[in-house]
Amino acid sequence: MSTPSSRGPVDGPAHDVIVLGSGLAAATLAAILARQGIGVVMADDYSRPRLPRGEMLGRQASLLLRMMATRYGVPELASLTSLRELSEATGPTGGQERCHSFLYHRPGSALNPAETLQVSPPKSVPPEPMLYRPHVDAYLRDTAVAHGATEAGGSAVTGVEVTADGVRVTTAFGDTLTGRYLVDAGDGDSAFVAAYGLREEPTRLRLRTRSLYMHLSGVRTINEVYPGPEFQAPNPWHEGSTHHLFDGGYLGVYSFGNRPESTNDTTAVWLNLDADRFPPGASPTAEFRAFLDRYPSISPMFESAERVAESATSARQQYSCTTTVGDRWCVIGEAAGFVDPFLNRSLVTSLELVNAVAWRLVAAARDGDYSRDRFEPVERMGRQLLDQDDRLASLIMASTREHVMWRGALAVMETGLRFGQFVVQNAANVLVETGSDDALRQLENIEYFGSVFPGHKGYNELLTSALTEYQAVAAGDRDPDAAAETVFRWLAEAEFIPGFFVLEPTERFPQLSPADIQRLEDWARGEAPADVGALALTAIETIRREIARARRA
Repeated sequence: MSTPSSRGPVDGPAHDVIVLGSGLAAATLAAILARQGIGVVMADDYSRPRLPRGEMLGRQASLLLRMMATRYGVPELASLTSLRELSEATGPTGGQERCHSFLYHRPGSALNPAETLQVSPPKSVPPEPMLYRPHVDAYLRDTAVAHGATEAGGSAVTGVEVTADGVRVTTAFGDTLTGRYLVDAGDGDSAFVAAYGLREEPTRLRLRTRSLYMHLSGVRTINEVYPGPEFQAPNPWHEGSTHHLFDGGYLGVYSFGNRPESTNDTTAVWLNLDADRFPPGASPTAEFRAFLDRYPSISPMFESAERVAESATSARQQYSCTTTVGDRWCVIGEAAGFVDPFLNRSLVTSLELVNAVAWRLVAAARDGDYSRDRFEPVERMGRQLLDQDDRLASLIMASTREHVMWRGALAVMETGLRFGQFVVQNAANVLVETGSDDALRQLENIEYFGSVFPGHKGYNELLTSALTEYQAVAAGDRDPDAAAETVFRWLAEAEFIPGFFVLEPTERFPQLSPADIQRLEDWARGEAPADVGALALTAIETIRREIARARRA
């Protein structure tokens, strides 16, 4: 394997940092660096047709954006987490996330209302934005430029050279960019990764899935297709993300026109499949049509749909790098690796690495030390994030075998997400209250970094055990019902989980309420283990402040 190394000098650097890429992660990093007075240029062909993966923001990504807005003085990042502020910044083209809905489907069968589920936050919590990425990414690029970054977005990057004293990037137009450090924050088609042979072949990632991505217009809502009272939910199904699960995969549906203010009829749709069981079809259109023919419980939603944009993976979508950090360069985000689109975990991974590399680049620009040693923790964190996403996504895919297994996997995941957000939130609170980012830096070394619930041994061992149990089903060594029953028993017996936090196997519309917040506080002060109790108590204060702020707004 060849790696970037010294091959002689480059011309005097004109920039501190060259960022390859033009998407959300690249533009976020460029905006942060420019705001900190770092000379940064973004290099990419902005006109290249692409369909960004990851429109759902989600709680963890929201926390990261708000934290980085405070940490680095870029308030525009926080505006992405508010539906009102995002609409003011990019126009009313984004959707809303009031709920997460999951419907289980069987080939040739009608939808069973008992196998539908909607998870909702407390009613007083404002909805999360659903990001229309073409507009959001452009807004972030404009934000970076407003803070002092420059752009080289007219043509593709054709060459990258890293030397002992700098980096040189050439474009298809013949332009040359020079700098002191290179960050590849692009996508899987990275010219830099390809040129230096950094892709890990075969990848260490275990999951084997592939996806068909589309933007469609004219998609009908679930309530239109299933108007009966047995299908009514606390929130209209389309007012949030929807995942239609089936044996061997799921169909994700995110609507950008799911609120009255939106002017965007586009719906993001992706069909995620077990790559071994479902090889690529003759064409993306034919493959999607064949899928709908197998599932008449889904097909009516797409009877009048028209294609706006399309991007398909022809084979397995998992990839990774052998190394992602060297002297004067690093690779982050989807340029470094990708696991699966479920719940947009790749956006969380990308933002975690932007946060990790940004403060190191600020320090490097001041003392001139761009060595691998300074940035090595970024490589470690990147590997951990991918490996943890691989573990979670593998559990989700294995669980699609049967509805009861899926409910068990969702209960495990939701438990982790609920407690895991407290870990980041509490460190962010320290930043707001004291101005110190020491607590955030300490999180970089937390055990099980990258997990939905970092720092907790019991939870992560439970997740691993659940995955092992479900993989035994796939191998034919375990009954699906027995495996799910075992997982629910483990959840019920776990002393670090309050009973009311666990999604029941038959509960269709779980929603946390103010009473549940009080129950959590009572549990945290009484029965909870000391570490989880302290974590929950600090977070409850934040939750109540957010609810009060939302009511005032």
